[in-house]
Amino acid sequence: KRRVLQGRQLAQSFTMRSIAAQCAWEGLSENEVQRTLSSCYEKAISGCRPSLWIVLSLLLGRTPERLWSTSRQIYGNTGTTGEYWRVNKKKIQLVSYLSLPDFQLDNVDQQLVEPVYNCLLLPVPKSLIESLRTVLNAVWADDISSEDLRAEFRDCIKKLNSDNNTRLTGNRLAANLHRWLIHAGHIDVVSKRLRGIDAKVNFKQRYEANFLGDTRLAYCEYATALLETVDRVDDWQVSDCKPIAFGTHLRVKDEAICYLFEDLRQRASLSKRSFDGACAFHNRYAMYAYQLLMLASGHRPVRVPLDTLCSFDAVSQELFICDKVANRAYDSRTIVLPQVACQQIDHYLQHLSALERRSRRSAPEISSQIQKAIEGTSALLFRIERNRRNQLVLVPFDPMHVNRWLEEDWTLPLNWHRHWLRSKLTESKHPHEYIDQLLGHEDDQPPGLSPFSNLTYAGRKAVAVRIQGYLTELGITPLEGIK
Repeated sequence: KRRVLQGRQLAQSFTMRSIAAQCAWEGLSENEVQRTLSSCYEKAISGCRPSLWIVLSLLLGRTPERLWSTSRQIYGNTGTTGEYWRVNKKKIQLVSYLSLPDFQLDNVDQQLVEPVYNCLLLPVPKSLIESLRTVLNAVWADDISSEDLRAEFRDCIKKLNSDNNTRLTGNRLAANLHRWLIHAGHIDVVSKRLRGIDAKVNFKQRYEANFLGDTRLAYCEYATALLETVDRVDDWQVSDCKPIAFGTHLRVKDEAICYLFEDLRQRASLSKRSFDGACAFHNRYAMYAYQLLMLASGHRPVRVPLDTLCSFDAVSQELFICDKVANRAYDSRTIVLPQVACQQIDHYLQHLSALERRSRRSAPEISSQIQKAIEGTSALLFRIERNRRNQLVLVPFDPMHVNRWLEEDWTLPLNWHRHWLRSKLTESKHPHEYIDQLLGHEDDQPPGLSPFSNLTYAGRKAVAVRIQGYLTELGITPLEGIK
């Protein structure tokens, strides 16, 4: 029964992969695309509406119906998200404003985060501008109904398939951009951005903010390859996209991270001679260790990043993470921690041992609890506080408590670590399969603990080495505690 279940899971993973990189039957072949462009491009220039929508669907990665249903951009009245046609005297561009979830940044100092310009412009070839302008004006003036456009397109597709022996559909025309980009080696985030996939349902775009250079270059390569088939490379126009960050609004500046850790380090250097002073020091020291582990691992802020010491393998330097799902056997992941995080765990354990020895006489009520944390039977990261009865208790680093502890000093959402990590790793051209595995974003491959996973320890180790380099550049080093 176990093998049957594993076989079904493997079959499901293959199905999910086929969605990301479609097989030959689901997509159009290069020959079909070439024949379609050869048949439609000149007709599109002369004003044939169905041919125009077919060519634009191939170029822009949207279905024809989505293209003719897109409204015109009215400056000042369009809002901040969605897609619009920007019509100028010399250019027509498809404007796509990335729609992102609200992170409640109203109370956040904007100096902490990178400025982002989430506007992507996809230009229309010069030879198609006038015919597209005429058609769009007719659509917006209600001279042509959607039913008429749909009927024209359906008849044209039927005739093209009959004459050229092709398998054209609206969805296959729109999917050609995605298939080409995946086969050319571009990551699926670039494809989703170019096709205008809503970031509210695509978590990878939520967590990543990079410069538009790679996206613009990928689209330029695709459009050039298409126009070469009809000898129309000169029709290509350069996009007006601004060369600044595109994606999440929660990418924290490097200097802000340096300030945070330097401030935490300075606070943890205060006096710790008395036991009350030692407890106060421990709270500041544990916060430093918590922030370091969150930044080094990309852990979701839904529970303590180190549930217990049993989640960490000191030999292989791997950390077991189950921060979202209930099925720990198949939906969890193991990552390799960078060296600075492993050293911090060692220092923290030495600190807990010293704190436990001091608490035997000064606070025996928490001595046994600290010992459980050292043995791996309770949460390793905690703060020492007094309850309503004025008794010392250990409070784990749950999000509710961390928000309360940081509300005056660090007002950013608790998952800022993941946004920064994904952005940095993507910019470094690291294989996106390992980035997804690190952050638990595996939507088209088996999880890291699955018996069918093809991700190697060496590949996960390479991610840890790269993160180690980032932390070194930021000046983040392990901090020693009570000895």
